[in-house]
Amino acid sequence: MLSNASPRRAALAILTGLFLAGLYTFFRAGLATDDMYITYRYAENLALGRGLVFNPGERVFGVTDPGVAVLLAALRVATRAPIPWLGSALHAAALFALAFTIARAARARDRGPEGLAAGALTLTSPFLWAAQGSGPPVALALLLSAAAIVSKRPWLAALRKHVDAAEFDALLAT
Repeated sequence: MLSNASPRRAALAILTGLFLAGLYTFFRAGLATDDMYITYRYAENLALGRGLVFNPGERVFGVTDPGVAVLLAALRVATRAPIPWLGSALHAAALFALAFTIARAARARDRGPEGLAAGALTLTSPFLWAAQGSGPPVALALLLSAAAIVSKRPWLAALRKHVDAAEFDALLAT
């Protein structure tokens, strides 16, 4: 398990993931599907203070991933980086977080090789990379990370108090 690894090894794993996500972003930035450009336009308008709209002045809600649009707008304001680049970086980071979380959870259950295989399949899936900038990988990475945190630090989980701890852990294991 990573918690048994040295801090230096953990930092190296995280830095390697960030480096690979950065490489991917550099070479693939802006190559999203057409649906993502709708989200990008909503995000750009929000970052410019025009609201979460496709066209300024038109209050039509047509964004597929509003959470991603809001997150990209916040990142745009904070970094001034182009939205398509941020979308690619966010997507790459989410896929690496998914692979890392899967591998770590498998290793904690003495299933290291299976976890590495699942993580590798996640990172090499053309289907997942083609959907860059979309919300599901980001949401899934956040959900899996939250599940991992909750299983180790139950006091962080507001919802866990409503479910028996053994039942909750059994749900996470399935």
